[in-house]
Amino acid sequence: MIRSLLLVFNPRQIGECVDSIERLPIDQAWLTGYTEPELEDVIANIVETTDYTHYIAASDDGVIPEFALDAVVGFLDDHPVVTGYSNLDATDMRVNLTRSPFQNVRESTIEDYDLYHLADVLGWPDDLVPTCFAGFALTGMSRDMWLEYPYQSRGVPSDYNLCRRLQADGVPIVAPKQAFMWHAKDRMNESGVGRKRLLIGSIPAEVRWRTGVAA
Repeated sequence: MIRSLLLVFNPRQIGECVDSIERLPIDQAWLTGYTEPELEDVIANIVETTDYTHYIAASDDGVIPEFALDAVVGFLDDHPVVTGYSNLDATDMRVNLTRSPFQNVRESTIEDYDLYHLADVLGWPDDLVPTCFAGFALTGMSRDMWLEYPYQSRGVPSDYNLCRRLQADGVPIVAPKQAFMWHAKDRMNESGVGRKRLLIGSIPAEVRWRTGVAA
């Protein structure tokens, strides 16, 4: 039986995103106010000291419907890595899933990402779309997998870091078509402003638990 914990990367406070995540019927650990390097030890400690069967990572700048979470959880028993996906930004309907392997194993550049468009995913003939990238938009793995492939930053984006290690070991990633979440970012590769700004350094770094909410 799958018993999952949602790891919410939470450097912002975007009202509609927070509300949608808090409504999800799953135990949650809100990793609030941490930088990516700081999250390495925080996430490692959570995985090592809790006994959930699976951990699902999500950023706090997405509006996540319950059906997207259900779609990811529904395939976790049969696949090593299952991920949701999102639009790149409010104007770009390419999504954070890729058709082909990364060619550059040391850096992350836009040329590395052979991105699907949302229309490609929605028109895919099967329920699961193969991808070489999982962008922490509901990215789920078993506890053993998180221990073998821990969250790391190491000078490149943490999602890219994970996926290049999975690729090197031949670990497949799949994305259910139904697992779409809306990315609230206004423009890709730009820090948010106003109510969407990063709050790291101005709010306490802490882990906030929401448990006992699983259906």
